[in-house]
Amino acid sequence: MVSNDPAYAKAYYEKNKKRIANLMKQKVHCDVCDKEVTKHNYPRHKTSSAHMNIIKEQQQEKFQKEALLEAVDRAVAKALKKAKKM
Repeated sequence: MVSNDPAYAKAYYEKNKKRIANLMKQKVHCDVCDKEVTKHNYPRHKTSSAHMNIIKEQQQEKFQKEALLEAVDRAVAKALKKAKKM
């Protein structure tokens, strides 16, 4: 088996044309965007601006939630410390 041989590549493609086409047409679900994308286009979809914008928004929401939780923790710790002094 010579993988760099153009004749081998052409023969392999001709022999497996239908299987390759079916694999390329398979749908994959993107959990981030909640969209169905073909398996062939999924790597390109992951780098698309729409996909990246959704990821960026999710990260911002996560950081905001974490910041809010830290603020609440500090407020509770401060209140407990103040209650112990009394």
